[in-house]
Amino acid sequence: MAGQTHDKISTAFAARLGHLKPDQRIRAVVLLDLGNGPPDRAGRRQPPGRRRHALSTVKEAAKQALPEIDRILGHCSGKRLAAEPNALGGIAVECTAAGIAELAASDRVKAILEDQAISLLR
Repeated sequence: MAGQTHDKISTAFAARLGHLKPDQRIRAVVLLDLGNGPPDRAGRRQPPGRRRHALSTVKEAAKQALPEIDRILGHCSGKRLAAEPNALGGIAVECTAAGIAELAASDRVKAILEDQAISLLR
């Protein structure tokens, strides 16, 4: 993976993708490009009404990218694992390494993260 995709996928994730078989599928979280996104509030907590509005704004901006994401996933026999983007403008997907590369090449994608299990530190 080179060029534009290099900035959207971590080096470690790209290395793991390089070791997959061509038809092997992997889960990832695609962070969608939201354009300018909602205004920054400098870390201050917003009142509930504004938070709901900001959440709605993020989800609507992310939904605009879904047709392109679905087109790419259809091309590589991938699928979305959620009906709509989450509060951060991300959507879980399952596809091949080639599909991840195609997604990373899209202007509608900001970054791609490997979907990893979360566990407690001990």
